Amino acid sequence: MVTNPDYKANLSLEALADLQVPGDLYISPDAAKIVYKLQYFSKKGENATSSIWIAVVGKEKSTRQFTSGLFSDEQPKWSPDGTSLAFKSDRGHLGKSSTIYVMQVDGGEPYPIMPDGNKKPIAAFGVPTVRISFTSPDEKTDEQVHKEKAKDDATVWGENLEHHRLELSM
Repeated sequence: MVTNPDYKANLSLEALADLQVPGDLYISPDAAKIVYKLQYFSKKGENATSSIWIAVVGKEKSTRQFTSGLFSDEQPKWSPDGTSLAFKSDRGHLGKSSTIYVMQVDGGEPYPIMPDGNKKPIAAFGVPTVRISFTSPDEKTDEQVHKEKAKDDATVWGENLEHHRLELSM
């Protein structure tokens, strides 16, 4: 039951299209900062975008944008010493696949820590201690790519199951 009579009047399609939702929250190793993803639901281009933000715990107005918001940057993870962040991004292949990037918390440019030519997205990754681990399905075979281009890509359930493999980087 809506108790505010202005509630319906304030809700518009434009407001829903401009919705920004935080997610993927992680606390730094020293518990002094929080990093999170801000998902943008308005699509200015062909692909959805998100950016990474950092805030100091307990300090008002300390939030700062860490990545540009021009790509789908997500799943930020702190390095064990808290000086850098690893995150998944599609900046190499917009809307198609992802690569893991690392960037210093104090600024700089993100750099990929794995080959940028993969066509399959990264399903998940973690930063346990010194190495970064992630799972990703195998790349498509030449035959699969050819069938897709020829529109001969009928799917038979269970015939071409994608197996995710654990990879280590750094």
